[in-house]
Amino acid sequence: MRRLSRWLVLCLILVPAAGCGVSKDKPAAEAVAAKFHAALQVKNYNDAIGLCHPDLFKQTPERDFRELLTFVNKKLGDYQSAKLVGWSFRKQAMTSGPSGTFYVLTYQTTYAKYPADEQFVIYKPLGGNRFSVLGYHINSTGLFKETQPNASEAPSGGTPRPRARSNPAEPPVTGG
Repeated sequence: MRRLSRWLVLCLILVPAAGCGVSKDKPAAEAVAAKFHAALQVKNYNDAIGLCHPDLFKQTPERDFRELLTFVNKKLGDYQSAKLVGWSFRKQAMTSGPSGTFYVLTYQTTYAKYPADEQFVIYKPLGGNRFSVLGYHINSTGLFKETQPNASEAPSGGTPRPRARSNPAEPPVTGG
């Protein structure tokens, strides 16, 4: 019984102490997500990609990831703001694959056309200080909506395409 109580006391001391570094590093993980969003806001996809860990591009080639960021902007509109709504972390030591601390940050994000839920996996390698994006996940109904054509997408011949109608019984409206 005495041995059990010693282990319990030791665990109560060590477990909170082990988590202290993780909590103090959370703002650094959030800063990476904020820089990513800032790059999206000015459509500087090179800067956003520069914040990513090379392992991200093993699953999604860099060119495809750039196309994803462009697609998100086209469908959802310009980035406006984000609110952190949840976070978690885990420390992991692996014999193969990345070892370190993984922060999962969940945001409710406002874009000009549609809102989105975003999740970042921010990685800090074991013994390292650089935080980087290891995963980026986005979900929005706006990604599945039809994109309205702009004037430059009018068919050849200069005839504008019909605009969307709120009442299908009405005749189509053309022109600007």
